[in-house]
Amino acid sequence: MVIIVLSFFLALSNPIIDPLSDIDSTLKPLNSKKVLFVISHRNFRDEELKISKNMFEKLGAISIIASSDTTMAKGMLEMKIKPDILLDSINPLEFDAFVFIGGGGAREYWDNKYLHSIINLAFNKKKVIGAICLAPIVLARSGVLTNARATVWENKETKNIFKDERVIFTGKEVETNGLVVTANSPEASKPFAEEIVRLLLRTNLSRENEIIDTESKEGKL
Repeated sequence: MVIIVLSFFLALSNPIIDPLSDIDSTLKPLNSKKVLFVISHRNFRDEELKISKNMFEKLGAISIIASSDTTMAKGMLEMKIKPDILLDSINPLEFDAFVFIGGGGAREYWDNKYLHSIINLAFNKKKVIGAICLAPIVLARSGVLTNARATVWENKETKNIFKDERVIFTGKEVETNGLVVTANSPEASKPFAEEIVRLLLRTNLSRENEIIDTESKEGKL
């Protein structure tokens, strides 16, 4: 067990090695991590939610879903799910990652000033933030993508918004800028979720190193 854990953390510290390739999900490396999913109440994109949620939970994370209503939400492909909390009930300090799900209904929260404030607080607290498909627009309008590289579902409207908000559109399937991950389509759901997992695992490792360093310094006093 010790060898497995050490190998896992060595993989994380080496950017050439993919830390997801050898993950043993029974170790629950995301245990105690809380992930907030933000979905539109109608017409969120089913697979974007399902793939990420299943992956995070398999690795031990706790998923909470927020929307504009806590009655049954419905996806574009008929998925039905009951949100846990309302958007205006979000406490950003409770969560380790924030994932904004796309689909046609994502326009519902593009201009939500409360969500913009949540995103900025999460960004300043160095939380992991992800948005896929049409959802990166809410990040752009919050200001956290200003002068940063990002991607989004590509059409004239979204590219113009990126330009207006001074976001550098790359057109990639998945783009990572610091602790912010954006993806351009439902087809990118799996690599999008994997990148968020990588960032959560790396923040875990960074915190572990900080604790070890602090304890080491205290031991010398």
